[in-house]
Amino acid sequence: MNLGFNRSNYLPGIIAGTVAVATIAIGEPAMAKTAREVARIAVPTTVQINNTLASDKGGSGVIIAKKGKIYTVLTANHVVINPNSEYVIVTSKVISEKEITS
Repeated sequence: MNLGFNRSNYLPGIIAGTVAVATIAIGEPAMAKTAREVARIAVPTTVQINNTLASDKGGSGVIIAKKGKIYTVLTANHVVINPNSEYVIVTSKVISEKEITS
């Protein structure tokens, strides 16, 4: 059954696309960071979120923004799913009770 096209007609386009992708990947090599470099970035931005009503229901998050004394933390929904709970946020420097809005 002939559907009006020939697979070999697409071969030059496929090869050209493959060459372009390979050029981009080779042109910008990825450089892995050392464990110390990763820690320098991760430690100040990672927080622990503790549920005061259920100690087994906490989790972690990442600080993604700061405006004055207000920090925005990105976390999974299951960490802060209970609207009746209070949460304690633990950072690498400060322990404080914070109001969390989801």
